[in-house]
Amino acid sequence: FSGYLIVQIIISAFSVYVVYPCYLLKCGMWVVLSDLGKLEEAIASFDQTLKIKPDYHEAWYNKACCYGLLGNVNLAIENLQQAINLNPKCREMAKTETDFDNIREYRQFQNLISR
Repeated sequence: FSGYLIVQIIISAFSVYVVYPCYLLKCGMWVVLSDLGKLEEAIASFDQTLKIKPDYHEAWYNKACCYGLLGNVNLAIENLQQAINLNPKCREMAKTETDFDNIREYRQFQNLISR
């Protein structure tokens, strides 16, 4: 690569980042945070992502997973329902998602995934 080409690549990448800085940062951030078990921080990161892209079903789904891991049935279901509304395949994913094991036996969760 020539020096000029590398500069152009960096400028192009920076331009994309400038257009959607929070979205790009937060998308990567919540994965790291949830993997580290920092679930409350991951949820806050999902919230920031969803402010920018409210139709991002993966963020709704993973936010539901965090609430599932925390044992918060109501918020897990609320966020999972939103993910399913945006992408019905999320219902099938939730049936085997281990992040929902803490709430799997609750009737509300069973009703949501069995529809």
